[in-house]
Amino acid sequence: MGRAGKTPVAAFIAGMLAKKNHRVSILIRGYGNDESELLPKLTSNVPVLIGKDRVKTSIKAVEDNFSDTVILDDGFQHRRLIRDLDIVCIDAAKPFGNGWLIPAGTLREGLGSLKRADIFLITKADLISDKDKLKKLERKLKSINPEAVIAKAIHRPLYFCRILSNEKVNVGELQDKEIVLVSAIGSPECFEKTALRLGLEINKHFIFRDHHLYTKDDIAMVGEYCRKNNLDTIITTEKDAVKLKKAEGGGLPAHNWKQIRWILRVRQ
Repeated sequence: MGRAGKTPVAAFIAGMLAKKNHRVSILIRGYGNDESELLPKLTSNVPVLIGKDRVKTSIKAVEDNFSDTVILDDGFQHRRLIRDLDIVCIDAAKPFGNGWLIPAGTLREGLGSLKRADIFLITKADLISDKDKLKKLERKLKSINPEAVIAKAIHRPLYFCRILSNEKVNVGELQDKEIVLVSAIGSPECFEKTALRLGLEINKHFIFRDHHLYTKDDIAMVGEYCRKNNLDTIITTEKDAVKLKKAEGGGLPAHNWKQIRWILRVRQ
């Protein structure tokens, strides 16, 4: 259902192809609205088309944007549109959830559907300390689809920047502070692990449900905790930053809210 890193992967591939002079468009369904606002920030000069009917939006991409390459963000189940390549992102930490389909679990299809994949991209591979676990996952994927290519990826924070001003902040400036994390993403534990690996000291992590729309009360709750505990640095993800800036009543003081910008590196 989420957390595997599909949107950053789509953005990474779009940027890579654009640098090779391909005319790229990205298609998204648009539910939740997170990706529709985040992708344009991650993929400058790459059109992002929103629509439930991917066939219709792909035709629009070709006819209106003269695209020679169309990327579907989260489109493995949209089988009406014939693709040249299917890339399936697999979360290294929780690759198949509890193994059950929705609503009992988080899988949209049974594992047999992975036979349709051309590439398996194991994301957040660096956050798994047990390398035997990664090898076991690779063997599992090969047993299902021995022809597919298996690649690994990491999410590496390149820099911090302030939400309101976009001013860059070096991680070294934050390593002598107690910080508060705020996130509403599919894998908050991976976000926390990344912060710890940067040498940051976490005082508290406010975790909201994935795709949560922040309210004025949410912001007030976090702010009150920081005031009571004399904390002035709050770190969130770029995905959350988009929603926090739009939260009811604003309420984001420019001097103490920061965001992580995620940069994806693929290792094969």
